[in-house]
Amino acid sequence: CHGTACHVQKSENLNAHLARVLQLAEDEGTSSDLMFTLKKVRCLGCCSMAPVIKIDDTVFGTMTQAKAEKLIRSVEKGMPP
Repeated sequence: CHGTACHVQKSENLNAHLARVLQLAEDEGTSSDLMFTLKKVRCLGCCSMAPVIKIDDTVFGTMTQAKAEKLIRSVEKGMPP
C-alpha cells in the first residue's frame, strides 16, 4: 500500500526490497515464475496496521522487510501466507 499512513511507515523502502527479492527490474511487475505481481496501490483502508501488503485476498500488516520476505518465501514453498 502507498497511502499516507503506509508511506509515512516507509512503504517505498518495503516496495524496493520486495522488488529486489522478486528480482524485478522496476518497482512494479511480475516475477519470472509468474507467481507474484508487485503493484503499488493507494489506500487499502488498513491504516492502523501500516505498512501493509496484500497477497490474494489477505492483508498483512505492520510489515518489515524481513517479515515481507519471509512471507514471500513461505508462499514460494507452497505454504499458506
